[in-house]
Amino acid sequence: MEVVLSLLLCGLVVLIPGALFSLVMLIPPVRRYAREEHANRFTIIPVLAVLALAFVYVGFTRVYVEGVYEFDVIYTDHAWSSNPQESKYDDHERAIKNELWRRILIPTGLRASCYTNDDDVCDITDDFIDNLSLSFGTSGDSILFLGGSMMSALVAGGMAWLFTRAPRQNQPLTELAPDAHGEPQPAADT
Repeated sequence: MEVVLSLLLCGLVVLIPGALFSLVMLIPPVRRYAREEHANRFTIIPVLAVLALAFVYVGFTRVYVEGVYEFDVIYTDHAWSSNPQESKYDDHERAIKNELWRRILIPTGLRASCYTNDDDVCDITDDFIDNLSLSFGTSGDSILFLGGSMMSALVAGGMAWLFTRAPRQNQPLTELAPDAHGEPQPAADT
């Protein structure tokens, strides 16, 4: 039961941002513009999908970094020791989190060794990663973040497509357009 609830929660976390991005298409001028021509529609929908992908990817990675840092510094056994290195983690908390975030934003094979100009922060961050009780920045993490982000982008694009489709006509298939007197014409037999 716990696994099902976890998957449901993860699904909601992925679907909700995509659905929220698609709500832009409910604004009447935007919807009208998208319905005018297919080119407008097929321009707006991918833009919304890419925005949702970028937003969710950046958000997932930031939440992951914050969670890894807090879990390792606060909740692991070595955080409660009287190790002088723990104080240097505390002194550079924001810089370590930012460096970790920059490193995880880039997929594994394309990462640089450091993204800040401060060598002390690079060394402290490297030391922090080496002492982590969790794995950090693996290719599996990158695939997970990109996969969740892509799901959100698909939801945004799909819902935007549904919101901008042409309105349905409530005319039965057996009747044709009205004649000059406003009366519906019966369908011609072919």
